[in-house]
Amino acid sequence: MPRPKLQSDDAVLEAARAVLRRRGPSDLTIQEVAREVGLSRAAIVQRFTNRETLLRRVMEKAVEDTRVHLASMPEGIGAVALWRFSYALCDVLGPGDRFAADVLTAWHEAQDPELRALSAERYHLVCAAIAARVPRNARLDPEGIAELLHAVIAGATMQWGITRRGRLDDFVRARLRAALSVLFPRAALAEPPSTLRPRSPRERPRR
Repeated sequence: MPRPKLQSDDAVLEAARAVLRRRGPSDLTIQEVAREVGLSRAAIVQRFTNRETLLRRVMEKAVEDTRVHLASMPEGIGAVALWRFSYALCDVLGPGDRFAADVLTAWHEAQDPELRALSAERYHLVCAAIAARVPRNARLDPEGIAELLHAVIAGATMQWGITRRGRLDDFVRARLRAALSVLFPRAALAEPPSTLRPRSPRERPRR
């Protein structure tokens, strides 16, 4: 019998995440992850001990991936910068094919204190990134606006789960744009934002 192909711990965690997104936490088994990554069940157990440890490691990696992803997002301060960031943030939602599995994962996280703490850490990272882009104004509370916009994202996601109108990412973007238009009525929030990254010299229009 050929020896199983060696895979890194990160590869195993990515395989577990793929299973999680496809089937939800209840059907995340060592055997299914082993099949996904091309290792034996014994090899997975040797590295991660059991299903619970594997799931916790997946969520820990999700926190670090969130940190890295947010660091690569459009920067700037102001209503337009906030809209560009919000628009790009919705990319992770995709068309909505993972919605059911994500809801089951959120329910599972709510039952486990360790997983709930990791979920809270991701939440605070996203809120901090939103707050960093809120216009600096004595009348504005960046943290409060960040929590509000995060609530719009969460609420719109669940609303989409009921209505199933269009793509999930586009649905949430529309709600975010409406919320930002109320918060910053004078801002020109293009749909989609005309610039998600700084233009290179060649791309800048001539005067």
